[in-house]
Parts: sequence; C-alpha cells; structure tokens
Amino acid sequence: MRVREWARREGFNEQTVWQWCREDRMPVPFERMSTGTIIIHDPKYESQP
Repeated sequence: MRVREWARREGFNEQTVWQWCREDRMPVPFERMSTGTIIIHDPKYESQP
C-alpha cells in the first residue's frame, strides 16, 4: 500500500512516514520503486489467501 494510506490507517503523519522511509527506520517492510513510489508491505494489511 502507499505511504498515504498506511499513514492514515496507522494514525501517523504522512511526512513522518516519508522521513522514516528516507532514513530506513520504517517498522514494517517497504520497497522503493524506480519511479520513486514507496510501497509498504505491512503484514497486518496484506490479504491472506
């Protein structure tokens, strides 16, 4: 999910989450796409089969 959605669900400011990503301090896994988009992979919100 994108930064905005994760920040909203978790109750964090979006800018704080961007800063955590820049500093590699995110509490959950994330990836940076070649376009600069950050995708957050929070197991809590990943769909289960």
